[in-house]
Amino acid sequence: MKLRNLAMMAACGLLLVACSDSPPDTEAPPVDNTVPASAQTSTAAWTSYAAALSDSDTAEPVDVNAAVPPISDTDEPRPI
Repeated sequence: MKLRNLAMMAACGLLLVACSDSPPDTEAPPVDNTVPASAQTSTAAWTSYAAALSDSDTAEPVDVNAAVPPISDTDEPRPI
């Protein structure tokens, strides 16, 4: 009788532990807001990247401190 009660209590304890839903505390991964290297390969790539950017007021700003925009003496200016 005691063994049966002990086994039942152990089973209930394992069931309670298995049913608990406590996700691990994780932080969101950092967002990379830098200009990709592929956008710095040509003026067409730079224009395409700039045109694809969101014009949202709530979006994170793009870090352009390390960006070097490509310059071409032969390409015509492209509208964004």
